[in-house]
This record gives sequence, C-alpha cells and structure tokens, in this order.
Amino acid sequence: MVVVPHSEMQFGNFDSDSYYDIEQCNIYVKALGHGLKTVEFVLLKDSLCFVEAKPSVPADFKQFISDVVQKFKDSLVLFLALYLKRHEGEVLPEKLANVAIREVPAEFVLVLKRTSKQDLIPVQAALAKAFKGVLLSWNLSPNAVKVLNEELAQKYHLIPSELK
Repeated sequence: MVVVPHSEMQFGNFDSDSYYDIEQCNIYVKALGHGLKTVEFVLLKDSLCFVEAKPSVPADFKQFISDVVQKFKDSLVLFLALYLKRHEGEVLPEKLANVAIREVPAEFVLVLKRTSKQDLIPVQAALAKAFKGVLLSWNLSPNAVKVLNEELAQKYHLIPSELK
C-alpha cells in the first residue's frame, strides 16, 4: 500500500500497482525547466485519475487555473506516452500498464486542503471552462473535472480517515 504526502495532506492507501508518481518519472525530471508540468500522481480507481493537490487557491486565480489546466494536459500526454511505451526504460505499474484505456473514463481531480465547499464552486466552474477543449476532444463528461477539499477527498477515497 502506498501513502504519500502532498500539500499538507496524506494521500493513500493505494495499491502500488494502481498508483504512479508521475512527478518522479525520468522523462519529467529531465524536462524540468522545459515547460512540462505534471500533477502529483496518477491513480487507477473506477477511472484513471490525475490528481493535483494544493493547500489553497493563491491570490492570482487566473494564473492558478491556467497552471492546473497545463498540469492536467501535460500529465495526460505524458501518461499516454508512457502507456504506449514511447520511452525506453520507463515502466508503469502493472494495473496502469495493462488498463484498457479506451474503456476506462478519465478524471482530473484538484484537491484544495483549506477550502470550504462553497469556495470550491467557482474553482470548479473556472477549471471546467478552461479544460473544456480537452473534455470535448476526448469525449469526456463535464463531470470528469472535480475540485475537492480535504473532507471530500476523504469521501472520494483519496485521503484515508485514519491518516488525515
């Protein structure tokens, strides 16, 4: 089982075959400083989840949304490159490597630790609007973009109650 800290939260108990720390991928590490950004991790649940975590929304809201959208897009492209074995030596965990990607929905999840449920609404709306082109091109539901606080992330089984 995998437990990982991100943005003052503990994420886990994930099956190691379903969890991928995309930030530690050699391709990402080599690309640092070249404009490639990634989410914290990729997780296979009932869907393929791309998870980004932040303690809160910073003052520059527009830039924040832009950065999260870039992380979601770059992570999707990088994951697909790894899935298609475009990079020698990079190996995804077994369940992620063997997932029938055509049959599994994708979700893009932003977890904000210190944000009330009410304050999640404008973030959700802005993120869904900014990410709409990707949702349309991949034929994904508008519900594929989720914005959660720590409490909702616990209900979504990203943060276990005993580790909170």
